[in-house]
Amino acid sequence: MGIQYAIAIFLYFVVLVAISRYRSKNATREDYLIGSKNSTWWLVTIGMVSDSLSGLTYISVPGAVLKQDYAYLQIVFGYVFGYLAVAYILIPLYYRLNVISIYSYLGQRFGPVSETTGATFFILSRLFGAAARLFIAVTVLHQFFFPAGDVSAVYSFVGVMALILFYTYKGGIKSLVWTDAYQSMFLLLGIFSVFAYLFYLDPEPMQTLGSHGIFKWDFNAGNYFWKSLIGGALITFAQNGLDQNVMQKNLSCKTMQESKKNFVTFTFIAVGVNFFFVFLGALAMQYLTRAGAAMPTPDQLLPIVVLQHLGGAVSILFILGLTAATFSSSDSVLPSIATAVETDLFHGKFPAFLSLRRVHFASAVVILCIIMGFHAAQTPSLIDMILRYLGYTYGPLLGLYTIGIATKWKLREKLVPVCAIAACIVAGVLHYNSVAWFNGYTIGLEMILITASLFIGLCALIRK
Repeated sequence: MGIQYAIAIFLYFVVLVAISRYRSKNATREDYLIGSKNSTWWLVTIGMVSDSLSGLTYISVPGAVLKQDYAYLQIVFGYVFGYLAVAYILIPLYYRLNVISIYSYLGQRFGPVSETTGATFFILSRLFGAAARLFIAVTVLHQFFFPAGDVSAVYSFVGVMALILFYTYKGGIKSLVWTDAYQSMFLLLGIFSVFAYLFYLDPEPMQTLGSHGIFKWDFNAGNYFWKSLIGGALITFAQNGLDQNVMQKNLSCKTMQESKKNFVTFTFIAVGVNFFFVFLGALAMQYLTRAGAAMPTPDQLLPIVVLQHLGGAVSILFILGLTAATFSSSDSVLPSIATAVETDLFHGKFPAFLSLRRVHFASAVVILCIIMGFHAAQTPSLIDMILRYLGYTYGPLLGLYTIGIATKWKLREKLVPVCAIAACIVAGVLHYNSVAWFNGYTIGLEMILITASLFIGLCALIRK
């Protein structure tokens, strides 16, 4: 690694830690949990860019063009409906109830067992998702910093998690609103600079960008248009509106109007940036084709093009952007999990041996253990796995909120977690056997709809 990379990374972290330490100075419990409801809405918007467009997006979305052209954009179109539904349905609900944890709504609507069930599925989703995002991004950074392979990636995983703990441990949401906004700027700068440079190097860039199809109309395929659109909308609705990690920042805005403004603004930014990621994959593929190089695995496409072929200032900005995506996509997970554990699992009454920050620390250890599992079982593309996994874990959450908002049902609470687990198991069996049982039909992103529907159907049997 050249001296210029070392200086850039060092300065990046000096500023990041300085912002964190300044913002967490004299932080109270209210600051940690919800920023004392004093966050500036446009800072939250900027910070959400790096939180939602993680290192996984940074690496896997451009690489997905290798396997399925621009089909990922079908999911992005669904994002719009999901984001707007959160802004106009869920944010007013949460502000009206004045909650800190969004799963308190389930407690008020159904009871403590439903609240605990919802929080548990959120915790499982975020532990697994944060680990996957960190794993893929840190793997690329490790290969860049230690190309000879003489240093184990385990040290990089441990070091990154330790640094995240260091700058999130005290301030929680109060400091994360600012550090995530700072990191978003570098993420966007990194991806736009690589795009601009590859666009400049391509002799016919517009032809390259237009050489891939978007829409897939094979009903049996996993990326069929309507599956992707509906699945993308539902996953976005669940992954944002039913996710404490995202909503905790939004609920730190001063008013409901500012929170809605933040989410609507973010909708257009997120969709536009995802288009850039997909187009970047096409430019990277064309670059390797002109260079006569072999096509790598999807998750290696962009790193190989930038780090082995481009170099210079572009590669520095790419590394800084990937670093920003790596940290910002996982740092806010720790305080949100701690909040859910205290508020929803222990209902505000921690036993003597626990505290918010001890749960914060324990969550980091669990994420690190999951990362080690990914490291032991390498997979060529994690984004498909993550989207499928979210269909299982967010399905019962989507079903529970649908029942709460759209019906007047009263449920036999003790059976709610049983229904949630049963729905996931049945959905998994259907997914595993769909091709054989349904004449070649492959279940894709509609998994979340299937799981939610199964859960609602089971809850219909246990309503009072």
